[in-house]
Amino acid sequence: MDPAARRRPDSAGRMSRSAEAASGSTGQAAPPDPSVLLYTAEQAAALLQISPWWLRRKATARQVPCTFIGRYLRFSTADLEHLIRASVRPATSRAGHSTPDQRA
Repeated sequence: MDPAARRRPDSAGRMSRSAEAASGSTGQAAPPDPSVLLYTAEQAAALLQISPWWLRRKATARQVPCTFIGRYLRFSTADLEHLIRASVRPATSRAGHSTPDQRA
């Protein structure tokens, strides 16, 4: 591989598209690493497959669980699990359409 095509991750752990393609990345988020105690907003957003901007905005407004170490925003695995559990919504039908339970 051309050395110019290989790139190292930046300070947030992101790689360029060419580096991702070279590393065989499939675009799927990797499962949380149990040895990692805290994730940055970018790492947590990648695991949750959401925008880092949205996650930072919600954390700064204290609308999602997070940890501030000084001025540094971090997320624990428990924070991410809580966010997932709190975001679960039951399935609903569209207006005017009946669900299988309503047809019987």
